[in-house]
Amino acid sequence: MKYLLPIIFIFSFISCEKDITIDLPKNDSKLVIEGRIETGSTPFVILSNSVSFFDEINFETLEKSIVTDAKVYVSDGTKKIQLDVICSSDSALLPLLPLISQETGIPLSLLQSIKYCVFTDPTFSIVGTNGRIYELTVEHIGKTYTSTTQIPIPVPLDTVKFKEDKERLGYGFLNVVMTEPAGLGNCYRWFSKRFTKDTRFLSYLGSSFEDKFIDGKTFDYDVFRPQESNSNKPEDLGNGRFRYLPNDTVVVKFCSIDKKVFEFFRSFETEAGNNGNPFAAPNTIKTNITGGAIGVWAGYGAWERTYYLRK
Repeated sequence: MKYLLPIIFIFSFISCEKDITIDLPKNDSKLVIEGRIETGSTPFVILSNSVSFFDEINFETLEKSIVTDAKVYVSDGTKKIQLDVICSSDSALLPLLPLISQETGIPLSLLQSIKYCVFTDPTFSIVGTNGRIYELTVEHIGKTYTSTTQIPIPVPLDTVKFKEDKERLGYGFLNVVMTEPAGLGNCYRWFSKRFTKDTRFLSYLGSSFEDKFIDGKTFDYDVFRPQESNSNKPEDLGNGRFRYLPNDTVVVKFCSIDKKVFEFFRSFETEAGNNGNPFAAPNTIKTNITGGAIGVWAGYGAWERTYYLRK
């Protein structure tokens, strides 16, 4: 993103008679760490090399960026294990596909057609437990990267119900009532999926928030329906775009996350929202990884419920 504004300046002077050549600096490739551990689930970590802003992005680029020659360890404070590398051709990875899709944003159908590898623990010797702290260590090409995350105690929602959109009759939102626990520092991330309609849990831009202005309060808010990027399904276009229907069955996964994980997703979502806007200031995506890598090691305290929507 930091090269976006110089490009705009170049185009603004194309009418000048004198040719101007500007050498843009090259980005050094960095290790990207995408890891998570959720209540009741085994940890998984995806490692890749960052891609230059000007490189063509396609499935081949994605597959070539995957890193498999690293050692990855996870500790829960009592024991420390080394994660195994499992690739997409291995059936042992099938149970984790929905979580991998949820974390990376890659649709489940695409995950089943591209080549990639994940570091995980197929024996489930370490499982996400509410309130526990987990340390991640990655060793790669003589460098060590570390991160620590906590799985916070989940916070339940009071009620979730259908609320009709007055401008799009027959369609609506989820109206949520929540009592936020007193004590600043709580952070959250929202996921949901429709039974039989969505293949994975989805989130939307702005799905992460903190308790800065809601600490200790009971309040309600409306939630749009998240959908796959660039979807051409009829239900994702027109009046159905980002809206629910009466009789939808919705599974809500409301997750508590720690402050540094929230800061990563807030900065990431800001960057994603600014993409393509030439007047937006470049944003530095925050990370909770030390050692020079980028990405996130995220703990999720998950609270999950299913709701049948009635008008």
